[in-house]
Amino acid sequence: MRKVATVLAGLSMAFAIAGCNAYDEETHSATLAGGAAVVPTSTETGAGTFNLTFKGPAAEWQLTLSPALANVTGIHIHDGAAGVAGLMYVVLYDGPTATISTLRGAFSADQVTACATAPANAGGTACVATASRTFGNIQAAAQAHTVYVDVHTTVNNAGALRGQIN
Repeated sequence: MRKVATVLAGLSMAFAIAGCNAYDEETHSATLAGGAAVVPTSTETGAGTFNLTFKGPAAEWQLTLSPALANVTGIHIHDGAAGVAGLMYVVLYDGPTATISTLRGAFSADQVTACATAPANAGGTACVATASRTFGNIQAAAQAHTVYVDVHTTVNNAGALRGQIN
């Protein structure tokens, strides 16, 4: 009887500990369009959706473009309010040049970066970490709607499609 009670107590403790390790999820989304870019694009059309879910020390994301966008060179999360160009927080995709309809991935705190200058092209961007660009700050910026996702192409290096993350 004692063994059964000890085993049951141990199992209860294991389940309780496992439950404590679950992270709260926080989900944000964006609708992308060429007209939302700081320099609106007239040569590329399309739209997209972006979903970003924070799970503790990591974030998962998915981008869907319709129709598929050709010559994509980079996809990044930047800081900046709507209509404002900002520095890069994190690289989601950085080549090779491809046609993209759906892309998904994840990033962690050590992948959050800032760019010293605006990118001339997505592949040649030099990024450096700064004290103000942390994983916690990107999550707070998503809550404040002051970050956006930007899709760069060979035709529109500054950004072909943009969506403010809400």
